[in-house]
Amino acid sequence: MNMSLKQKLLIYILAIFVVVVIVGGFIITPTVIKILSLRNDINNIEGEMESRYKKIQSLKLSVQKLPIIKSETNKFSEITIKPGEELNVITELEKIAIENNIEQNTDLVFVDTKKDKPTNATTKKDNTEKPLPQYYKFSFLNNGYFADHIKYLQALEKLPYYMVIDKLSFEKKNNDEKQPNKITLRFDAIIYVDNK
Repeated sequence: MNMSLKQKLLIYILAIFVVVVIVGGFIITPTVIKILSLRNDINNIEGEMESRYKKIQSLKLSVQKLPIIKSETNKFSEITIKPGEELNVITELEKIAIENNIEQNTDLVFVDTKKDKPTNATTKKDNTEKPLPQYYKFSFLNNGYFADHIKYLQALEKLPYYMVIDKLSFEKKNNDEKQPNKITLRFDAIIYVDNK
């Protein structure tokens, strides 16, 4: 079979095209897919390594700040009261009230937020370790003159422990004819308990 030059050239071109398609389909395409997959894997590994590096840097920073954190926690224990010291606190509050000419009525409740049950401070406590946050909630109903109330509040600020006072309420007493300028001060205060 004698083929013309055109036919031979066309067969050679078709054969080369088929070989190129076969090589492209079975070798180049899977290689390109594998390269793209490797690029995605490398990006994922790079992101994970960066995340780990940031965690390590954060951990190093935390270790460096550990002495500062310890000193801050020591400050916390200085501004809280220990369990069982509520009688000392009540005595000190009564002393401040007397010094400032205030008639003071106080109610005290021990609150353990982990158990969510307020208990009266006079109930017998067990010796088990209780987790923070625990606090004593004081409810005050004080009678006296306005200036004495201000002095009383200033004296509370000077106490060695931190008192969280919420909603001060002043009310004028109308029924006392002997002392018409006396007012009533109502407020709640929280003192946190440190179980260390």
